[in-house]
Amino acid sequence: MCLNAEPLPVLVYGREAPTGQAFARLHEFGHVPLGLSGIGGGPSPGGDKGACNKEVEGWCNRFAGRFPMPDRAIARAVRKPAPPQADFDLHMLSDLTRRFAVSRHALLVRRVTLDCVASDFYWQTVRPAFQKEEEVFSSFGGPGYYSA
Repeated sequence: MCLNAEPLPVLVYGREAPTGQAFARLHEFGHVPLGLSGIGGGPSPGGDKGACNKEVEGWCNRFAGRFPMPDRAIARAVRKPAPPQADFDLHMLSDLTRRFAVSRHALLVRRVTLDCVASDFYWQTVRPAFQKEEEVFSSFGGPGYYSA
């Protein structure tokens, strides 16, 4: 969570794996240039506060993903498929997660953003599996998909 404040923001994050902590810090820092707190960015022009928060959080996620996984570095590591991959074995991500020191989740979302992985594959296949992991997780630091 980021509380935007002048002159400096207040960053708050939980006990996560180092890869999760790094991403969380970058995500929260993303709120600073926007000048919007992570717990309430205010209503959108149409008056829908939820839509504004979703848009801000999505922007901060994309912002955070670009630091450890720059476009050029991803392109050098893995050839961009045409069309985007519609299915693959998630365990194949392990080499890349180690190379970039990020979680499976962060790497997969970044590859979706770069049109290397089909968005439908993420939302309909992978995201539900990650949510299931989250439902049964009962310890500090977040479920396994947040760690490398």
